Amino acid sequence: MSLGANVKTLQRMLGHASAAVTLDVYADLFDSDNNALSVVLDRVASRPFRVHRRSEPEKVRAL
Repeated sequence: MSLGANVKTLQRMLGHASAAVTLDVYADLFDSDNNALSVVLDRVASRPFRVHRRSEPEKVRAL
């Protein structure tokens, strides 16, 4: 998971009943991921909030 593996794929490979079981078993192994995420979220939260407005409304195309 730390390297980007899909949790559902790991669940199936490990024979767990659900992805929640896989996460419950292995989530505490990734404290460094939690720290890295905290750093990123702190950076995002410290940026000024900007509202982006489009100059023209989007045109909806028929399918």
